[in-house]
Amino acid sequence: MPNKPLNRNSFEPLYFQLAEKIKLMIHQQFKPGDLLPSETDLIARYNVSRNTVRQAIEVLENQGFVTSRRGKGTFVASKGSRYELSKLVSFSEDMRQRGLKPDTRLLGLAQITPPASIATELRMQPEEQTHEIRRLRLADGEPMAISTAYIPCALMPGLSGEAIAAGSLFELLSAHLSLRIGYADRSLSPVLATSEQAELLKVPVGSALMLVSGPAFLENDQPVEYVITYYRGDRYEFLFHAVRNS
Repeated sequence: MPNKPLNRNSFEPLYFQLAEKIKLMIHQQFKPGDLLPSETDLIARYNVSRNTVRQAIEVLENQGFVTSRRGKGTFVASKGSRYELSKLVSFSEDMRQRGLKPDTRLLGLAQITPPASIATELRMQPEEQTHEIRRLRLADGEPMAISTAYIPCALMPGLSGEAIAAGSLFELLSAHLSLRIGYADRSLSPVLATSEQAELLKVPVGSALMLVSGPAFLENDQPVEYVITYYRGDRYEFLFHAVRNS
């Protein structure tokens, strides 16, 4: 469990800092249904009051990370996956952190001239092509998202369907090409499932989906990927940490 002391000089309340530490502990060490440390344990570890612990647990309950059972303790929630917008992780990494088994079904792989808007985002010349990679992403065998990624062919000239189907594009870029993703820009908007999307995701037509799209960049600021992903609205919850500037 992360035992680094809380910062008592921070503008962030102690209960919020504690909630973030418990959240990290959930991601790294626990799986859905596991019992978390008791209030007494958290008080001793972080030298805080019982009220601070209870406020932190309340924050995590409101965010859907934990559930409390009177007389039994606090447990890791088993509801749908949550994605923190401030953290850049691949789908595979995200699912493994949650104790779920990620899987990928390759829906299509082609070399195309991308739409002009995507070519602009990737800073490509008009004649250049991208790999268009369509995939269904699953967790413990359940469809979670449909993703289409565009990667300049010049970056990955030997890309194969087998390599893509094996898992994470981020991991593939890092392991085989020594390309390290530094950051990404993402937009988030609600949409309704088309008949094709509904069939793939096993939801009714018109179900709520969350559309997340945008470019990812290498550490030297070179764009390396543009992704368009449709997440199931009943299985994903998007979280963000907003800080007010004084």
